Amino acid sequence: MIKDLINVHKILSIKEKTKLFLNVALKIILSLLEGITVLSFVPFLSLISNKDLFFEKSIFVSSLSFLNLSNQEIYIAIILLPLLSIVILNLYRPFMMWHSSRTAADIWRNKIYDLFNYYLNKNYLFHLNNSSNKLLERLLQRTNSAVAGVIFPAYEIIGALFSSAFLTIIPMLYNPYIGLICLGLIIIFYFIFYQYFKNKIRVFGAYQPIFAQETYKLVDESFKSIKDIKLRKNYNFFSEQFFGKIKKYSDNSVVFDFLSSVPRSITEIFGFSFILIASVVLLIMSNYKIEETIITLGVYLLALQRLIPTIQNLFQQVSQYKLYKKSFYTIYNDLLESNKFKINSSRNNKSKYIEDLKFKNEIKLVNISFSYPDNRNFELKIDNLLIKKGDILGISGKSGHGKSTFVNIITGLIKPDSGKLFLDEMEINFSNLEFFQKKITYVPQNIFVLDDTIEKNIAFGLNEKFIDQEKLRKASEIAGISDFIENELKNKYKTIVGENAIKLSGGQRQRLGLARALYEDKEIIFLDEATGALDKLKESEILDKICSMKDKTIVIVTHNPLILQKLPRILYFDKGQLNLKKI
Repeated sequence: MIKDLINVHKILSIKEKTKLFLNVALKIILSLLEGITVLSFVPFLSLISNKDLFFEKSIFVSSLSFLNLSNQEIYIAIILLPLLSIVILNLYRPFMMWHSSRTAADIWRNKIYDLFNYYLNKNYLFHLNNSSNKLLERLLQRTNSAVAGVIFPAYEIIGALFSSAFLTIIPMLYNPYIGLICLGLIIIFYFIFYQYFKNKIRVFGAYQPIFAQETYKLVDESFKSIKDIKLRKNYNFFSEQFFGKIKKYSDNSVVFDFLSSVPRSITEIFGFSFILIASVVLLIMSNYKIEETIITLGVYLLALQRLIPTIQNLFQQVSQYKLYKKSFYTIYNDLLESNKFKINSSRNNKSKYIEDLKFKNEIKLVNISFSYPDNRNFELKIDNLLIKKGDILGISGKSGHGKSTFVNIITGLIKPDSGKLFLDEMEINFSNLEFFQKKITYVPQNIFVLDDTIEKNIAFGLNEKFIDQEKLRKASEIAGISDFIENELKNKYKTIVGENAIKLSGGQRQRLGLARALYEDKEIIFLDEATGALDKLKESEILDKICSMKDKTIVIVTHNPLILQKLPRILYFDKGQLNLKKI
């Protein structure tokens, strides 16, 4: 537990730790108020048990002697004291609950945001090795489990332990023997129940990350292959798989919730029965002097009424912690690294020197070599390659022979195992990569399209109020999609294209992607099979327009020999080796 708490501590910011410790302090204050509320009933119990003895020996009466109060005024004070305590307690409790909920929500929000930002900034190889549905599941499901099931409960357990310890002191002041016996029996009962319960918790906890991962994967794959499913009519195959997973998860949840609630019910029956029986024994031992028993009975009943929910809360927090511990450690390293990334980013933003990169003459690759970690049979090698500013160059070769790897290296998405990339005489490295990439636009074969308006898809990632309508129309015209938008769509550039561009044909999607690249107006344009879905005439017409653009360096990846014949220079990749080839 201590080791886990240390690990939790490592992934939190100073502000988050402060909030959690404040939350512990607020819980301790709550237990103090609950204890004061219990004690506030002692004068009232003393009064109703023996009025004469109360006025003769009560500490409460003697403490108010300097006020010269009448008996009637003392009666009022005795009634008002517990009433005031209850009012204060029940005004404070909602505030504490709000703060507790606010703290948990803030930490959840911060961790998810930090992790999302960390994933966005991970290198391209990371994203090649981790599917989007896997990252989505880790981001939403596992991070939520880590925060709600381990991070927050770890501190809640500390607060509950302090509260439980304080609330046990009060009844022991009146009869230590009964108090110790009662507390001991409650602890033993919870321990025995937990020993029985922990094996089920371990099984449920082990299934949590498996359920999340498998369910996200199944849903993602089902919806991505919806066309095949509809044509094959094999809905039941996927539905039955999904039902089996959610049934097991829901059954686990029902059993866990039931077992979590059982201890309180049994403890209340047992605890209150024990106190009442003990009170009868005390009454007999005191020769039926009820005034000596009623105060002890009242204090124990009130203390037990406060103590049992506190111990039950402690039990539930420990159960939650054990249930989600496995999920926590599946995401722990990512949470730790995302926290470090946030700290380093903050420092870098304060001290970062922004180099003003200018593309004047050439891009140069020197002694480049690269192989993928999971495929050592392939190696890309480029001894020396020079691309002049304004060059129009073709990239060709068989699939899997290095074209995409080359594009990923020259655009800075993949760092080579060895060798260097230069822009003019400036080496591209970690400090200036971002500024080099701002000069590049890339159009892939498969265009990602937002479920939004056409104008927001073209001005990708730009706030609507900053969209330049003239640039928008010009880019659309060069990409050959302006006629379709302006003449066939009722809402023109405000038309919603639908999820996954369901309202657009393959060719229209590619032209939308071209318009997006042209809108950015970057100096270097990479077209990676970006016109393959267009008819030959339209493809040739659009490429002619793009290649005639002034001061643009254009790299076209294609298998189409008709396009390659038009290009002044071609790079051909064969098993990772770069050769010049005439088509």
